[in-house]
Amino acid sequence: MMRSLRPAVHLCRPAVLGWAALLLLGCAKAPETPPSSTPSVVQSQLGSYVYPAWREAQDFKRISEYFTGRENQGGNLILRTDEAERSGMYFHVGLPLGMRFEDGTTAVLEYIHSDAPDVETRTFVLPEMPPGIFAELLLGLTGKDWPKSTRKAKSHHTRSLVAWRITLKDSAGVILVLRQSFLWAMEPT
Repeated sequence: MMRSLRPAVHLCRPAVLGWAALLLLGCAKAPETPPSSTPSVVQSQLGSYVYPAWREAQDFKRISEYFTGRENQGGNLILRTDEAERSGMYFHVGLPLGMRFEDGTTAVLEYIHSDAPDVETRTFVLPEMPPGIFAELLLGLTGKDWPKSTRKAKSHHTRSLVAWRITLKDSAGVILVLRQSFLWAMEPT
């Protein structure tokens, strides 16, 4: 007796319908909580992750820049302390799809590095968001704020990041995002 190589379609339909239902339920949007000045409430909605990383200048160069002469930010919003220098320590802040910042929103980056125990603060004014989908906000300490010669390399005697905190505030000063490293949260002894 010859068996058909075609799968039994009637056996697959319940599984396909179940997966389709799970997919649709997973795409449903959760109700939004209005912004408040309590960072812990808003923190889960915005800035899903923050991580620091050293980036070289060539990491930002895309082929379109050779033709247009303008930097292609590739779906990210990139702000630097020194616009002329691209190499530096960047803080990658994850943004929800479709996120928009109102005019006057600021990002305050506070950090401590291994060369000095004092807190250094840099404030970035976020531009009004143009149409499009932005994946990440990159806050770059570039130029004299994080010189290439002192970046963390294979040797351990170079500058390294110790602790950091990022606060995004709207034009009224309401905290939208508050993220910090583990060491920043520790009480000094």
